[in-house]
Amino acid sequence: MPLVIITGFPKSGKTKRAEQLKKWVLENKGKFVWGQNLDKVVLLNEEFLNINKDLYNNSNDEKKVRGALVGAVERYLNKKTLVICDSMNYIKGIRYQMYCIARSIGTLQCVVHICTSSENCSKFNSIDNTYDNETLKNLISRYEEPNEFNRWDKPLFNVQVDDLDIPCEKIMKCLFEKEAPLPNLSTISVSSIFFIEKKPAMDNVKNIDQTIQKATKTVLERLKDDPLIQKIDIENASIPVLLNGNRVTLIEMKRHQHQFMKLYNHLLTSNMDDQTALNSFVEYLNSQFK
Repeated sequence: MPLVIITGFPKSGKTKRAEQLKKWVLENKGKFVWGQNLDKVVLLNEEFLNINKDLYNNSNDEKKVRGALVGAVERYLNKKTLVICDSMNYIKGIRYQMYCIARSIGTLQCVVHICTSSENCSKFNSIDNTYDNETLKNLISRYEEPNEFNRWDKPLFNVQVDDLDIPCEKIMKCLFEKEAPLPNLSTISVSSIFFIEKKPAMDNVKNIDQTIQKATKTVLERLKDDPLIQKIDIENASIPVLLNGNRVTLIEMKRHQHQFMKLYNHLLTSNMDDQTALNSFVEYLNSQFK
């Protein structure tokens, strides 16, 4: 079943919209073909996971909260369960991770952006003081608004604070009347690799490893020659590496290389050639540098 990612400023009314969507789906699923395969709807948020929002006051604890939410999406999302992730989802990297999780199991996702002003959020927060004032300001200042031109942020539905309801039927139609894209190396979640039985032959692993090492070396050499370079062509790759303003270090490149090969060892079958693996590596790097 698809994934609905709710995003917006803290105290923007996200939970109200998530509950409206869940209620509509449960009341109307019998009218649609997709409802025949829907067993349940899970609304994931900090309350569901018993997470105290005071944890957002500390950056290290904040990272743990984000990790817990992403992990929960990965646990609950399956072919029979519609997941509504009701949280700020304020960093584009988090939304990208969720996009990858959905694609890895062959389903679709969409983003519902709850639009309101920071002044309104401060006003709502003053009622129950869910967040410390400084924490609220900090979270709002770091919010990365979804962009419909990013594949992980589309389809994108913008809901205004004074809208009576959200376009539930349009959202469901969009999610169930399109064919889900096939997973690829840059979108397969790490935890799902253990469910795939096929593993590549050792000779093929060695060849791919050498190809990826060569590509990594090329990137590092070009960065050494020109630290401000933004586009790096890789020999035999059909697409370039796009850095998008990122200052990539040796350690970071080695980490990406190691992570890609970890995925490769679990995911690729022995009939994948060097060319395909190389292009997949470049796509993987570009997804990390978005």
